[in-house]
Amino acid sequence: MGWVFFVKQSLVAVIENALPWLTLIAVIAAVLFCLYLPEALTLQEVMATVDQAPQLTPVNAFRSLLTGVLAWYLSFLSLWLAYRILNKKNAVLCYIADGSYWVYIIHLPIVAYLQYIFHNQDLPILLEFCLISGITLGASYLSYALLVRHTPIGWLLNGRKKKTVSNEVIKAGAHS
Repeated sequence: MGWVFFVKQSLVAVIENALPWLTLIAVIAAVLFCLYLPEALTLQEVMATVDQAPQLTPVNAFRSLLTGVLAWYLSFLSLWLAYRILNKKNAVLCYIADGSYWVYIIHLPIVAYLQYIFHNQDLPILLEFCLISGITLGASYLSYALLVRHTPIGWLLNGRKKKTVSNEVIKAGAHS
């Protein structure tokens, strides 16, 4: 969807016109989703049902419908919000955007390796999540900076960057 909105930016106005309805429906769907959350299960209870097909009940079907509505509507709202807030020239955001495809490609083996490393650690799950996420992002962008950005791989992913002429060169040329 992000690509579609990038190519046809007039669609942002469509979202903007529907923003009150999108927001209202997303909030109602989120509240209903929370009300119909399944009861908390232990890991052992979940593992005991792994090889069983889920039961098709009205509540499960309704929960699935709410999940779809939330995914679409929150995606539209996020795209609109990102367009309004982040659609400015910013060197840091450009760097993050340039490296994002590399991070997408390389993050999975890093996450898998870190999960293997952390799986027997007795850490709170939120701390483990933050550590794995932080290390993965750091390692991914470090590898992008050192191994990808200014190489043929980087040119393939992002295209060649145009060199900008510094003001000193322009001034020196004007005085010649």
